[in-house]
Amino acid sequence: MTTHGPVLPIWSCGGCDAPWPCRTRQRAGQQRLAAMLPPRACWYGRQVIVEEHWWNGDRTARGRRDVYIRTDGRRWEVQAQIGGAQGRSEVLECTSRSSASILAGAWRGGNPSWRKLPD
Repeated sequence: MTTHGPVLPIWSCGGCDAPWPCRTRQRAGQQRLAAMLPPRACWYGRQVIVEEHWWNGDRTARGRRDVYIRTDGRRWEVQAQIGGAQGRSEVLECTSRSSASILAGAWRGGNPSWRKLPD
């Protein structure tokens, strides 16, 4: 077995001559990182699609509220965000699309000022 390590000063792999870091070393690093991360971090490591997004219509940083329904194709989650992108948020996982819709509706509270934003 060859050793995949950097060859300096040209920064190539000593095991396969590919530019450093080679694919073998990249995969090994990703596997080590995945083993160290908690489950929530792995969940965010996937590509997620925002299915629906609502905004309360308030443009101020203090008053802005957003509710998102997101999925990666297998799991569903709802995020309630206060104060825009720099504010606080809470994320809850849901078992299905319908339960995510119910939770998102509860967080919006039936207030008519909420607007559904386009995808």
